[in-house]
Amino acid sequence: MRLLRTDRIQLIEAFGDNVPPYAILSHTWGEGEVLFQDLQHPGLESLTWDTLDDASLQSHLPPAARIALRKAGFKKIQNVARLARRNDHHFIWVDTCCIDKTNSAELLEAVSAMCRYYQKAEVCYAYHGD
Repeated sequence: MRLLRTDRIQLIEAFGDNVPPYAILSHTWGEGEVLFQDLQHPGLESLTWDTLDDASLQSHLPPAARIALRKAGFKKIQNVARLARRNDHHFIWVDTCCIDKTNSAELLEAVSAMCRYYQKAEVCYAYHGD
C-alpha cells in the first residue's frame, strides 16, 4: 500500500507488518482530482503541505508539476493532510493518488483491499464537496 506523508508531498510504500498508523480520506470525487501520476513529478517532495501555495517555491519545478499543483484536488488533500498532522497522524491514504490506476493489477488489488484499508485506519476523515 502507498501512503501520503502529512508533512510533505511524498508517497511511501509500506507492506505487511511495516504499515505505519495512518488516517484515511473518504471523499466525493470532483473535477481535478489528484492522481498518482501527479505526485511523481521531480521536486514535489521538496514542498510541504504548508508551502504548497508559495509561488516562489514552485518556480523551480518543471512546468508539468506546476500544472498538476493547480488541480482543485490538491487543496482537498492539503487540508486533510494538515488536519491529520494536527492530530498526530504522519500518513494518510487517499484513493485517488495512492493507487496507480494505470496498473490494472495494482488497481484490482487495491479495490479488493479497500475495506481492510478502512478497517485498519486509525481515523477516517470524510469530505463532501457540497
